[in-house]
Amino acid sequence: MQVMLCSGYGRAVYVSALQHEGRRTAGSVHYRTRASLVVVQIALSVVLLVGAALMVRSFLALQRLDPGFRSAGTLTFRIAIPGARYQTADAFNEFGRQLQARLRAVPGVTGVGSVSHVPYDNLPNWGGPYITVPGADESTSVMADNRAVTPGFFETVGARLVDGRFFTEDDGPRSERVVIVDDRLARRAWPGQSAIGKRVASDPGSTGHPVVWSTVVGVVRHLRHRSVFEDLGDQIYFAERQIQRNPMAYMVRGEIDPSALLRSVQEIVAELDPELPVYDVRPFDEYAAAARASQRFATLLAASFAIVALALASVGVYGVIAYAMTRRRYEFGVRLALGAQPSQVISLVVREGVVLAAVGVGLGLVGAASAAQLLASQLFGITPRDAASYGVAVVAIAVAAVAACWLPARRATIISPLEALRSE
Repeated sequence: MQVMLCSGYGRAVYVSALQHEGRRTAGSVHYRTRASLVVVQIALSVVLLVGAALMVRSFLALQRLDPGFRSAGTLTFRIAIPGARYQTADAFNEFGRQLQARLRAVPGVTGVGSVSHVPYDNLPNWGGPYITVPGADESTSVMADNRAVTPGFFETVGARLVDGRFFTEDDGPRSERVVIVDDRLARRAWPGQSAIGKRVASDPGSTGHPVVWSTVVGVVRHLRHRSVFEDLGDQIYFAERQIQRNPMAYMVRGEIDPSALLRSVQEIVAELDPELPVYDVRPFDEYAAAARASQRFATLLAASFAIVALALASVGVYGVIAYAMTRRRYEFGVRLALGAQPSQVISLVVREGVVLAAVGVGLGLVGAASAAQLLASQLFGITPRDAASYGVAVVAIAVAAVAACWLPARRATIISPLEALRSE
């Protein structure tokens, strides 16, 4: 009878051990599955974090970019002069002179000028070919962006004069045709020489042929008229008193809020011609902001996805480590009972999370290096291999992983050895 009892007891212990081991084996499978998912999650987070870091650094570089002009503190508006009432060039120019003179007299106004195309506006680009040698083959001519500007425009927007002079009221329809070019055109056309006094044939009439010869009187630094991201074509600026464009955009710079100038502008235009409407009134800053809007939106979107991914990765690491800590509760109890220090237990728990993070980061960096190439066209001032962006992503993941491990690790150190042993 005793043998039978012993035999029954042994069988019960054996069955219990098998069941216990089965639970451990099943738990190990669940742990490996969860750990694998967390590694993938971390890898994806690294890809998103690198992309977001690249976009943010690119956007910051864009914000620091000098486009060649100042937009702050300037009000812009357009006026279309009716040809029926201003049929001659003299009448057209006289209205512009009077309007600018009256606007300059407004208290607080420091500069007034007008231009055919406000930088970053949505008007079709005006451009054409140019040559610098008489009889040159037009098929090899270079294209330039054309703009008509009045005296005072360059001074108002803060353009930098590289050589020569700006336009004056003496550059009228009865004087020699003159132009101002940007420094890119000057370097291309006359490398190592001064462009002042040189002759250039351009296409102000949009005929497709450079037939109008003018003398260069000034060189300005290239202005980013059409794109904030890149320098596009060479630039030729015509004296608006010689090459009339209609409508024109006026720019009024002041020491006061641009919106406060609107009433004065409307009153002055109404006094000069009550039938002329002032339209498309907005601060110059709005054009500059709109030019950066797509980059700003893409940056915010990438950063949002990266933050969510980082949060999910942190939660995933926390979940896996908390699960592992529960499985190793008995082990930690034994270690503490045998005299292990809490810091040693914390180190064990954190090390497990760091290993997962390291594997995920390694895979993520490989994926990020490939994915970053897709962002190349959206980047400014940095390359897809920007080391700082990758460093930020790695540090962010490392900090998040350690933080996610810390709470389970702290809980592991407060386990009562007796309670841990009883739990088994």
